[in-house]
Amino acid sequence: MSGATSMVRHIVSSVLLLALFGACLFVPAGTLDWPMAWVVLATFGVLAGAAVAFLDPELLRQREAIERGSKPWDPPLAMGGFVFLIALPLVFSGWDVRYTGGVSPIGPIARSVAFVLFVAGQAFGLWAMRVNRFFATFVRIEHERGFRVVTGGPYAIVRRHRAVKRFEPTRRSSRSTL
Repeated sequence: MSGATSMVRHIVSSVLLLALFGACLFVPAGTLDWPMAWVVLATFGVLAGAAVAFLDPELLRQREAIERGSKPWDPPLAMGGFVFLIALPLVFSGWDVRYTGGVSPIGPIARSVAFVLFVAGQAFGLWAMRVNRFFATFVRIEHERGFRVVTGGPYAIVRRHRAVKRFEPTRRSSRSTL
């Protein structure tokens, strides 16, 4: 698959993912009048655009595919992680808006700090993907691509970048998600 085709495919899948995120937020909320949800969707869109602009097209293609040599349990684990760590918290946030009228016990300063930490965590993850051309969705040793341990970028700071990237305080409870 050419680099241009891979980029178009990634852009289409990013738009579809944003639509899914929007549905997870707004359908349970029963309203489109929810400014913070629009901010979150816009942020996801900017992050997806940054991925297209700054990441290797081959890496993006590889992250969207199940490559030969991937462990059979990786796809179900990845799907479970997506459902429980991303989709369900968005749905619960929508229900909170519907059933509480959007009144959150979390103050605007705490939400703002959480949002900044969320964006920083996502930026950290993009940095790791930029530095590590082996940053695949599914774990495998890529001998055919000259696999090596990456020690630059965020890997010079912390070995488990995904754990740091997942420090997203906006996902602690449904009300604090947004």
